[in-house]
Amino acid sequence: MLAASSSESDEAGTMPDAATVLSDTDWPALEHATGLATELPAVLVRLLDDDASARTEALRYLDRINHGNSIYPATAPAAVYLATILPDPRTVAPVTIDHRGVVGPRPLRVVLLDWLGDMADDVGNEVAVLALKYGDDLRDAPAVVALGAARPTIFRVVASFVDDGDPAVRAAAVVAAGRLTDDPSLLGFRTELAIRLRAVLDNDADGDHRAVRDGYSPTGTGLYQSPRRPIRTGTDQTRSTHPRSDSRRGRQPAARPTANDIALLATPRRALRRTRRA
Repeated sequence: MLAASSSESDEAGTMPDAATVLSDTDWPALEHATGLATELPAVLVRLLDDDASARTEALRYLDRINHGNSIYPATAPAAVYLATILPDPRTVAPVTIDHRGVVGPRPLRVVLLDWLGDMADDVGNEVAVLALKYGDDLRDAPAVVALGAARPTIFRVVASFVDDGDPAVRAAAVVAAGRLTDDPSLLGFRTELAIRLRAVLDNDADGDHRAVRDGYSPTGTGLYQSPRRPIRTGTDQTRSTHPRSDSRRGRQPAARPTANDIALLATPRRALRRTRRA
């Protein structure tokens, strides 16, 4: 288990149970990539189905909560639900495709840990700075604010797997925990996570995991050492598009992009991950 001061541990969020997340969330009032999230509770429950094909299809359907690295109003409660089911023994069962579209059997628990880390990365410092460069202030995107605020809650359960006996679970948990610590209340965990990232991932075959290890800063200045800008709430309930996704919603960048910026915008981060893992 990660060591931290008592105040930091207290701030690392209280995890609700899965049933409470499902019952207390007004899903029909929220949106994902293709419309209202009315059907999401039934899909989320199917992640723990006894049938492997049902689990895989549920995971495939849930691309709607984070399609193209975008954050939607339904993303935060769905992410919290994914965290709440991590300790369930049924998450040891395999799925045949992961959230990045990589085909091959992997334990659902590993896939969910990787996905939670990816979503945390989508609201992290690096993305916020890049979005500002192109005229998008993510502090004005309520969906992003909500997912950012959920990071301490998600971290509490993710961190419980950093000493797991399964090396794949352990590696995914350390990476996800590291990505979640862009949240100011979790900065106290970064020094130990930097050590763990190197110890756990030196022989890890996942290129995405190794990239996190190599870019992680224990100083508290951000995963990619980007300056922190505090998130504030907004009133617009539309989705927030990841600054590296293909869609820019017709908005013009605030400054002329460099060749590297254009490459980043043209290639969604998940596509880069799929390329590295191929």
